Amino acid sequence: MIDALRRFVEASKWDLGDNVIERVQAYDERPVRAVAFCGTASDAHKLNLTEIDLARAFLLYCVEKKIPVPRRGQKEIRIADGALALTITVDG
Repeated sequence: MIDALRRFVEASKWDLGDNVIERVQAYDERPVRAVAFCGTASDAHKLNLTEIDLARAFLLYCVEKKIPVPRRGQKEIRIADGALALTITVDG
């Protein structure tokens, strides 16, 4: 997830200065939200991420790594065993 978020932030042209995302903490279940911590622990910059931001980060990662993602699949970001996960459900 860290690599996916780093790439997403870069592609989105968000200005984090010289800071790099070091860790991510998910909170809330519906909708899932997260905070990315940039920089050192003593002087960490916090970046609030919505469920849409997280979904875009996962999908960008899949596209760049050539991981197939069904267009018609129902995509959901959730917290699974304390980690962020992209779940895709395809009916039929």
